[in-house]
Amino acid sequence: MKIYRWFLPSSLMVLLAIAGCVTRGGERPETPPKSAPRSGPGDTVVAVADVHPAEGGVTASPASPGGPTDTAGAVVAPVPVAPRSADTVVPVMSAPMSFNVRAKALGKEVNLVSEGISDLAGIACTEEGGKGTSGDVLNVLRFAHYGRSDSPFIMNWVLFIPPGAGTMSAVKNPGKAGSGYRVTLKGDLRFTTLLKGATVPIRLTARTLTPEFVGISRSWPPHDVTLSLSNGPIPFFADSAHAPLLTVLDANFILGRNATKYFAESPRIIRAEPVGGKKGGPGGGVRLEWQGTGSIVKPIEISGYNIYRSPTPGNSASWRKIGTVAAGVTSFTDNEYDGRKRVAYAVTHRAEYSAGYQYEGVIERPYIMEPK
Repeated sequence: MKIYRWFLPSSLMVLLAIAGCVTRGGERPETPPKSAPRSGPGDTVVAVADVHPAEGGVTASPASPGGPTDTAGAVVAPVPVAPRSADTVVPVMSAPMSFNVRAKALGKEVNLVSEGISDLAGIACTEEGGKGTSGDVLNVLRFAHYGRSDSPFIMNWVLFIPPGAGTMSAVKNPGKAGSGYRVTLKGDLRFTTLLKGATVPIRLTARTLTPEFVGISRSWPPHDVTLSLSNGPIPFFADSAHAPLLTVLDANFILGRNATKYFAESPRIIRAEPVGGKKGGPGGGVRLEWQGTGSIVKPIEISGYNIYRSPTPGNSASWRKIGTVAAGVTSFTDNEYDGRKRVAYAVTHRAEYSAGYQYEGVIERPYIMEPK
């Protein structure tokens, strides 16, 4: 076991003391769990796939595809987007990822490196971005990676793009024919760090520049591609600080070949039974039961489930979170359901990352309740 001797530069100690972040014990921050995430208020899930009507029960369907896998080196063309109705759901593209970031903090170089491509980090997008002026656009629902750095500062960190605050677009590579797509990922990239001895995370945002990452992919949506920072260096600021606390010099994100289980597999509602109310009339609530996903999404260890309701599952803005339960619970009663209107329900899993970040799945299998 390694034994660390750890000292903070006096300038950083002053910064943390002002912020009220340092504890007396100066203990090493907790090692990040072998799981991840927490979605705070406003963390709206905006992707759904595979509607299952209540009549006849829920039928099994394949997991959302993670996009074409190009094993022969050929360019795979985008799939045409079909017209959608109020109930047509939006498919989700996802991929596990790894990355490396080289930055400077307080004059010292900081390297944030992940250990290979893993489901513990990932990206999930939908086609809701539509058509851009020069090509297809995907809306970024989830983009997160967490890890630990032991030099020059001992800290846990999470790097993420808030839901809906990023896009990924593609245009035909202007190079030779059949050479693929030029992919651009850009968004409100943020860092949350928890230093050793601190109790309050430091949250960093890029105020002056929006980071952009560019790469060439043989398929669209992209898989098995490296996206590199194209407009660095990018300064990141803590709260109202006037000077950047961290500056990203260069960074690379590598997307895996296949879909990530964490986004491709979601809890499936298997039963929805009205409760209360008069016999033969509208109910006074509905009890939902679903299949747990704890064993499916390993190595991520989920901490619980979030329950959503929508009158129009094809409209991403209509989904509202109505409850949360712990990981060992696979049922929930919506007391507001009265059986008079058509409504859809969905469940997502969630996991807790270090530094107070919640990593939430996406809505994949809505269950529709028809009016009685």
